[in-house]
Parts: sequence; C-alpha cells; structure tokens
Amino acid sequence: MATKNPERDLVKEYLTYIQVEKGLARNTLESYRRDLKRLERWSSKIPRRVADLTRPDLRKWIAQLSREGLAPSSVARAVSAARGFFRFLMLDGHIKHPVSYTHLTQ
Repeated sequence: MATKNPERDLVKEYLTYIQVEKGLARNTLESYRRDLKRLERWSSKIPRRVADLTRPDLRKWIAQLSREGLAPSSVARAVSAARGFFRFLMLDGHIKHPVSYTHLTQ
C-alpha cells in the first residue's frame, strides 16, 4: 500500500486555504498548484523535503526557473506561491520560522 505524501497534502491544504480566505480565481489557484508542484519536484532532486528547504536552496530554485526560460512574471508568481506556502507552513505549525522566505526576491 502506498504511503501518503505529506507535502502533497500540505499543498492541497494551502490551496484550499487561499481559495477560501482570499477568493483567488481558479486560474490563479491552478498556477500556484503548478508552481508548488514544480518546487516539490525540484526539491526531490536535491533531495530534501520542501519544508526543509533553506533560503539558499530557494534562490537556486528561482535561478533554475529563469534558466528554464520562464517569463519574469511567471517566476515572480512562483516566488509569491512559495512565499505564501511557507508562511502557511509556519502558521500551521509545520515549520518553526520561515527562514526569511518572506524576503525572497527574484
């Protein structure tokens, strides 16, 4: 029997939370879902759990997004999705502090 991926559940919880609390459009939610899945895939290659990523790790991820040819606006949205997700993880007690994730820049 396969085990649940706790990070996947957290992404779903976060997306539900922002849908209810912020009333974001369906397209925005889908974009955030794709961005956070991309972050999960990238972190698995390090390998490290998303909740254990450091600020330098996230800077590398941002650089990777740019190297992949994402438009600056898409990179900015991915950073926004990650920033909100890490804030959610902190507020929900999954991480102790966001290690300055709120100050990430593109």
